[in-house]
Amino acid sequence: MKIQFCGATTGVTGSCHLITTDNHKLLLDCGQYQGGKAQEEMNYEAFPFDPSEIEYLILSHAHIDHCGRIPLLVKIQRKHILHRRHCGSSGDNAQRQRSHPRAGG
Repeated sequence: MKIQFCGATTGVTGSCHLITTDNHKLLLDCGQYQGGKAQEEMNYEAFPFDPSEIEYLILSHAHIDHCGRIPLLVKIQRKHILHRRHCGSSGDNAQRQRSHPRAGG
């Protein structure tokens, strides 16, 4: 297995990691760059991999710096690689929301 860091290498936004095995290529996140004009211009640069070769996308969480370039990936790729899988029960989610400092609970 190989891991190539394709984003968030010079800052904290733009998370994107290519994971390659003998049989598969997948991405962990496909995030948008943020922080200023120079960072935002990076959102228009080509991916450092061939998007058509990506079979799966794993999204760690839904912050824009982890998912913001997914529409571009799908547009270039011209096929659907996204499958939704719910993690945890609604009770688990409610518990996490209550225990989160910003949730006010």
